Amino acid sequence: MKQKGFAPIFITFVVAIVGIIGYIFYRQGFGPRRITEVFSRPTTLPILQSSPEPFSQLAVYQNSKYGFEFKYPPEVSKNIVTQKVSPPAYYEYLLSIEKDSLSTGNYISLFIENTDSCRNPEHGLPLYEWAMRDIKQSEIKIDNIETTLYEGRGINTNNINEKYMATVCVVRNGYTYSFTSQPSAENAEFARRLLWQVLTTFKFI
Repeated sequence: MKQKGFAPIFITFVVAIVGIIGYIFYRQGFGPRRITEVFSRPTTLPILQSSPEPFSQLAVYQNSKYGFEFKYPPEVSKNIVTQKVSPPAYYEYLLSIEKDSLSTGNYISLFIENTDSCRNPEHGLPLYEWAMRDIKQSEIKIDNIETTLYEGRGINTNNINEKYMATVCVVRNGYTYSFTSQPSAENAEFARRLLWQVLTTFKFI
């Protein structure tokens, strides 16, 4: 009878020990973590240590179909490319300010989607959660709409691994306007400066 009475006590003791060990492992970081916790470490990119300077001379780009405009330096006029996209692409319109082509690193891409979500339909996550690490977040306004700009390192995107990458999106009237920047290393500073110029002058019309 004494042995039978001892068994529940022993089982309870073992369960308690296992629980304590599991809790310690979890607190030490051995348990599962969210993607944002893994990739949102303080960034070490030198490019992010200072604010980009605005351009002195600016031209205005207007798009009447989707109702927006922004200002940009005239020297990149020939680099602005637009295209209407058909299914199965998840977005319906793309505006790019390219260096050479998307395969070698673009200054800015603006994806316009007929949706009210900033999550990428192919991954089910925002771009920064699956394609970036070492992220710096900046709270900004795009035409008085509050949003967050994510800047950091790209993770093997378009063969531009470990280089500067940025993304931000804003939702308006059932459309999502998603900006990304994935330049090559030698163009990173100019691309970041251009991105900030476009974002701070972007307006819906």
